[in-house]
Amino acid sequence: MIPDIFEVTVVGEGCLYVMPRPNSEWLSEDIKYFQDMGVNLVVSHLEKSEEKELGLSKEGEILNEHGIDFVSYPIKDRGLPNIDNFREFIEDIYDRLINGENVAIHCRAGIGRTGVTSSCLLIKDGYESNIAMDMVAAARGTQIPDTEAQFDFICEYTKNITKCSCSQPSVAGISVPSAP
Repeated sequence: MIPDIFEVTVVGEGCLYVMPRPNSEWLSEDIKYFQDMGVNLVVSHLEKSEEKELGLSKEGEILNEHGIDFVSYPIKDRGLPNIDNFREFIEDIYDRLINGENVAIHCRAGIGRTGVTSSCLLIKDGYESNIAMDMVAAARGTQIPDTEAQFDFICEYTKNITKCSCSQPSVAGISVPSAP
């Protein structure tokens, strides 16, 4: 079975992907597909309790065995990370993208927590917040982020790094612009 993995855009020399969590029943097949797509790094926002519930407690270990790096950055479902810690996390992932790594980000459904992180990576890359959210939504095929609090968090992140305001993403007629 081919996993759902969605290309958002090229960032620097790497490519940004979003996806729902891998399927524990077909994890080896999912990983083979990630390898075929050139994914070098998988970022998971699942909490330990979710990993256990979903049978993904060994996701990082199995990915590493197959030559794919793994970063666990747990965020409570429908929740928010600490803004200061998150900025450092975004810097690290952004540097990896710029230097040519292909990064796939997931949470449970690949919408809320994944949408926050991927949007913030695009904002870091120079996109306006509404454009960044539209690009992720277009790739994922559904509106992101998942909650108003997550939208507010993206706006706070935008203000912190760009000193610009934040505007709502469009809901329909999403068109993906080229890189800034």
